[in-house]
Amino acid sequence: MTDAERARHAHAAGDIATASAHYQRALAAAPGDAMLMLDYAILLMQMAHRKEAATLLREVRRHMPDDARALLALVVCLRVDGEIEEALRIAEEATGRLPHDAAAWMLRGSIEVRGGHYARAETALRRALLLAPAFGEAWHYLGESLHHQQRWAEAIQAYRKAAEEQPGEIYNIAMCAEQAGDLELARDSYQQASGIFPGRADVLLRLAQTQARLCDFSGEHAALDKFRRVVAHGIPAGQVLEVFPLTYLPLEASLVQHALDRYMGAVLERAPSHAPSDALQTIHPEDRIRIGYLSSDFGMHAVGQLVGDVFRSHDRDRFEVFAYSLRTYDDPVAAGIREGCDVYVDCASLGTTDIVQRIRHDGIHVLIDLNGPTVGARLEILAVRPAPLQLGWLGFLHAQQAPWLDALLLDEHVQPSDNTWSFKDRIVHLPVSLFPPAPGAGGQRQRERFGMPAEGRVVLASFNNSYKLDMPLVAAWIRILELAPDATLMVYLPATARPGFLRHWHSLGGSPSRLMVVDALAPGDQADRAASCDLMLDAFRYQGGATSLDAVTSGLPVLCRTGETPPARLGVSINRALGLEDLVVADTEEYIRRAAWLANHPAELGALRQRVKAAVQQSGFSDPRRSAAAVEQVCEQLLREKGVLA
Repeated sequence: MTDAERARHAHAAGDIATASAHYQRALAAAPGDAMLMLDYAILLMQMAHRKEAATLLREVRRHMPDDARALLALVVCLRVDGEIEEALRIAEEATGRLPHDAAAWMLRGSIEVRGGHYARAETALRRALLLAPAFGEAWHYLGESLHHQQRWAEAIQAYRKAAEEQPGEIYNIAMCAEQAGDLELARDSYQQASGIFPGRADVLLRLAQTQARLCDFSGEHAALDKFRRVVAHGIPAGQVLEVFPLTYLPLEASLVQHALDRYMGAVLERAPSHAPSDALQTIHPEDRIRIGYLSSDFGMHAVGQLVGDVFRSHDRDRFEVFAYSLRTYDDPVAAGIREGCDVYVDCASLGTTDIVQRIRHDGIHVLIDLNGPTVGARLEILAVRPAPLQLGWLGFLHAQQAPWLDALLLDEHVQPSDNTWSFKDRIVHLPVSLFPPAPGAGGQRQRERFGMPAEGRVVLASFNNSYKLDMPLVAAWIRILELAPDATLMVYLPATARPGFLRHWHSLGGSPSRLMVVDALAPGDQADRAASCDLMLDAFRYQGGATSLDAVTSGLPVLCRTGETPPARLGVSINRALGLEDLVVADTEEYIRRAAWLANHPAELGALRQRVKAAVQQSGFSDPRRSAAAVEQVCEQLLREKGVLA
C-alpha cells in the first residue's frame, strides 16, 4: 500500500494524525499531485489549519481550475478566517460555475452577510433554498441577513426553519422576538436556550434584560444570579456578551470592563482588512472641516429626533456636514436630517468595505459615531478607522473600550472629572450638556383630555422605558404616595410589562386606585400629556434622556437622584444645565422626601413648573446652535492636538 493509499485509508477511518503523516510523505514524493493536495487540504480543514489548507487549495485550483470541491473548500477556509473580499470573489466564481449548486449559493450568501451586504445575501440565500428547500444552514444565514435588516418577523421564520436541524437556533429567535417587542416569546425562548446551553453567559444576560423589560424584577434577579455563577471565574472563552444590559444591570465594573474588551475584540476580528486612514494634510483656516455622522437611527428614533437641528446649525463657513445612514428611513425626521446636511449617504445597501471607501473618498476629517454598540450599529466600519479623528456621542452613554475611538463626548455632570473612571476610553467634556434640545416646542396643559384629576390634585409621572424601572424605584414611589395622600402616579408601561409591574406594585403594598397606567402616544400628544402632569419622577439606574428633554421642554420638572454611572446621571445633566439644582438629590431618602413635599404643596409645584419653562427659554437650552458649537469646539481642539489644524 502506498503512502497516498495509507493516508486516504486513515483519513476515512478518522485517524487524523496517521493520515496527516502519510499525506505529507506522499506529497513529498509527488508534490504535483493535485488530487492528493486536495485530500490533504480537506484533512487540514478538519484539523482547523485553514491557512495551510487555503494555500494548498490555491495550488489545486492552478492545476484543476474546474474542480468544484476545491473551489467550495477554498471559500469555506477564507470565510472562516475572515478573508472576506477574496472569499466573495471565489464564491461569485463558484455560483457562476455551479449555478444549480445550493451549497455554492449558501456559501456566497453567508459571505455577503459577513461583508455587510445583507440584501445581496438574502438574494443568494433564497436562491440556495429554491434549490434545496430543507437546507438548514441556508435558512440560518437567511435569518442572519433578515436580522441585520431588522425584519424581525421574517428572520424568526427563517430561524425556525433552521431550528429543525439545530435546536440552538432558539437563541436567535429570542433575539429577534425581543427586538420586535414580543417579550413573552423572547423570555420563553431565552429560557429554552439556557436549558440547551446552561453555560452560556450571553443567553442568561439577555434573559435578564428581557425580564427587566417585562418589569419582572424577581425574574431579572434570578437570571442575574445564574449569570453571576457562570461568570464567577471570568466570561467563558468564546462568549461575547451583549453590551447594552451592562450599562444598567447591577454588575461589577471589572466584569463590565472585561465584557467590553471581549466585545470590541470580536468587532476587530470581523472588520475587513484595510490600512488606517492616511495622516491628514494640514487643515488651513480657509479650509472647511469635514465632519461625518454615522448612525442607524437617522429617522423616527430618539437620536434621529435630537440631531437633525444640530446638523442644520453647524457653522457652514467652517464645517461641511456629512451623514451616513445605515438604515433607509422614509419619515419626516429622516427628511429633516437630509435637508440639514451638505451630503447625505444612504448606506443601507452598501457593504462594510463600500462604506469605508465612501467615507475616505469624501475626505472626512472627523467621524462621529452616534450608535455605539446598539441595534443596527456597524462598528466594523469604525474599526478600520476611515477617518483620522473618530468620536462617540449620544447613542451610547457609557464606556465602550473601543480602540478606534479617540474620545467619548460627555459632559461634566454625566461624568464628573473627579469621579472614578476605570475604563480605557478618553472622556472629553462638551462645554454644555451632552444633550441637544428636544425638537418640539412643548405641549399644552389639557388634564381633562387625558383623564387626569382636576387641577390642585397633583399628578406625578414616569414616562421612561420599562427596563429602567426596578424594585427600589417602585418601592420609593409607593412611599411617596403614602406621604402624599392626594397625589396620583401616572406610569407609562407597554402592555407586556404591565403584569410584572402590577404584580410587584401589589406585593409592595401599592394602592391600585393611586396608579394610572398609560400607553405610548405620538410625540405631539405626549408633549401635551407631559405638560398636563406636575412632576416627573426619574428612574434610578438609567435616567431619562430624550424623555426628560421632552418633559422640561413642556414645563414638566424632572426630579432625579445622582447615580454612580453616566446612565444614572442623565437627568442630572439636564437639570444642572438649566440651573435647577434643587431637582437633583443625593439619595433615595431625599428623593422620597422632596417628591412628597412637592406633591403636598401644589402651589410650590406650580411655581416650579413656571421656573422650568423660564429656564428652558432663558438658558439657550432650546437652541440647537448650542450643541453644534460645542461639537465644533471639541473637534477643533482634538484636531489641533493631532497637529493637523493650523
